[in-house]
Amino acid sequence: MTNEEVTQKDGNTQPRGNYQRAIQEADEFFNVANDIDGRRITGFYGLEYLVPYVVNLSFACEVYLKAIFIHSNLDYKRIHKLDELFYGLKDNVQTAIKSEFEEYLKPYGRNLDEFLTNYNNIFQDFRYSFEEKTDRLSIHSTCLGAFAHSLKNYCHNCSKGVVKNE
Repeated sequence: MTNEEVTQKDGNTQPRGNYQRAIQEADEFFNVANDIDGRRITGFYGLEYLVPYVVNLSFACEVYLKAIFIHSNLDYKRIHKLDELFYGLKDNVQTAIKSEFEEYLKPYGRNLDEFLTNYNNIFQDFRYSFEEKTDRLSIHSTCLGAFAHSLKNYCHNCSKGVVKNE
C-alpha cells in the first residue's frame, strides 16, 4: 500500500500513510528498545535506561497500530493513547492481537484490556516524566513487550499475506 489519500469528515483529504514504511519505522523503535533491554538484562546498565526503553517500545506499539489502520484502509486519530488506537481497530483484528498477547502472558494471568486500562498513555507518561510531580513511574514491562511483539507479529503476518484485515 502506498501513499493513498483519505477523505476526512470535513471533506478535506490527507495522506493515509505508507504501510511498509510504518512497519519499518516501528521495527526500528522496537529494535532500539530491545537493544536497551538486552543491555539492561545482562547487567551493562540498570534502571537508569528504563525511560528510553519504555518510550521506544511504546512508540513502536503506536506506529504498529497506525500501520494496521493503514492496512485496513481506516482513518486513525493522531494520538499516542494505545487504548484508543487499539479499540479503534476492527473486532477481528483486536481478537487476533489479544489472543497472542494473552497466550504469551498466560503464566502471569495478564490480559490486554487490563494492561491498556492501566497504561493507556504510557508514551507520554514516560516521555514527559521529568514534568511529573512524582519520581515514581509504573510499568509492567513484560506486558508492554508482549503487546509490542503481538503487534509486530500481526503486522508482519499482514505483509506476508498470512492475515487479512477484512
